[in-house]
Amino acid sequence: MAEDETMSPQVVPVVDKKNLIVLAVMVLVTMVAAAAGGHFVSRMMHSTAATQPAQPPEPKDQSDAAAQPQTVFINFEPIIVNANEPRLQRYIRASITLVIRREHEVQVNEILAKRKDEVKNWMITYLSGCSLEEVRGPRNLNRVRREIHDSLNEMLWPNQKPLIENVLLKEFQVQ
Repeated sequence: MAEDETMSPQVVPVVDKKNLIVLAVMVLVTMVAAAAGGHFVSRMMHSTAATQPAQPPEPKDQSDAAAQPQTVFINFEPIIVNANEPRLQRYIRASITLVIRREHEVQVNEILAKRKDEVKNWMITYLSGCSLEEVRGPRNLNRVRREIHDSLNEMLWPNQKPLIENVLLKEFQVQ
């Protein structure tokens, strides 16, 4: 057998420069058109949204709006205590706000009026026992809030459902 018979001829596609340039230009034009189209569509959608007035979503049902708990805030006067430090040169100033449900407002205000001095004494004692390290940073402040929350609920309503929903630090300074 001769070499010519065993080998099949290979077809090599010929790419001329003209076809390659046309293909590159078409790809480039397609990419530019897609980018420009996306840009203009996003601008049109953004400008349409900006020109429409923002309206709050309406509740689906009046019972949904009524089912959301409404809260009331009870502010305490600022408490200033010396921090638990060796030379007592540092102090803590804290303003605390209690968050309660509106339906418990009368009951909570009544008990706070009766036990106001006891609650203030507990807060002064608690905060004066805190060192600077115990009140530094968000993790420690959240722990302080949680301990005040739990202790006040236990002190004011022992063995009952707690009525204080949350404790907020309206002001907290260490000097």
